[in-house]
Amino acid sequence: MDFYLLLLYYYTMFTTKIKINSLLYSECVAEWSWDTRKNVLIDYDLWYIAKGTGTLRTDSAVFNLSQGSCFILQPGKGYLATHNPDDPLTVYAVHFELCSSPDPELPFAIKLDDFVFFEKLCRRLVESDEQHREIWMYAILDVYVRTYESKTTRLTVNQERVVKIKHFIEENLDNLENKLCLDEISASIFLSRNQCSRVFKQVAGVTIQDYILKKRLEKAAALLLQSNLPIKSIARLCGYSDPTFFCRQFKKIQACTPQEFRKKQMSFIM
Repeated sequence: MDFYLLLLYYYTMFTTKIKINSLLYSECVAEWSWDTRKNVLIDYDLWYIAKGTGTLRTDSAVFNLSQGSCFILQPGKGYLATHNPDDPLTVYAVHFELCSSPDPELPFAIKLDDFVFFEKLCRRLVESDEQHREIWMYAILDVYVRTYESKTTRLTVNQERVVKIKHFIEENLDNLENKLCLDEISASIFLSRNQCSRVFKQVAGVTIQDYILKKRLEKAAALLLQSNLPIKSIARLCGYSDPTFFCRQFKKIQACTPQEFRKKQMSFIM
């Protein structure tokens, strides 16, 4: 997918809105240190290490800093950061707020393996105009959360079941015959209908029906941006035999029709 289309995808699919308060790219001087223990943070601070080595101390732990280290520092908390003056830090810092209640739980720390792509996103964010900063931030947070999830390898039995359910759903989004019925989904993981529904809601936090709707409309949004297919064809590819019903559900989530969505997002790229 074209890079700008990918960003539009992030923008339209994130339900939590972000307010960016400040951002910077800083090459720290040799005598640099940072202490927020007396004046604690009032917002979130995404803190990414592009170069150098050092340490970050919290109330309960010490983290070694090097290229690829990334943190989301929490409001109301105090931190002490220092670095090796012979190998000073270069950092990206983004102070932001999440405009939702309650705030979603964000992982505190990750170590990025593919830091080249992440740094490109950070650089684009810092260099972008104010109108487009939120889009780059959505992309950064998505990569951040996905990296954390990929490194959390130990899954419970029910978590593994939900992974299988999600995979089955995503493989069968265009199923017009059975419309991804619960009987089919539960049979794929050898559970009863009630067990399947209960396990999914408990682990994923949403019902199976709501998840199917979300994935179908995500696919529809991507097809609207990537192709010139007519709405009727996109509806069928997303599992809708009735284009009118598809348009009604799309508008309920996106607050615009598929045609309006395509026109608006394409004009943004131009």
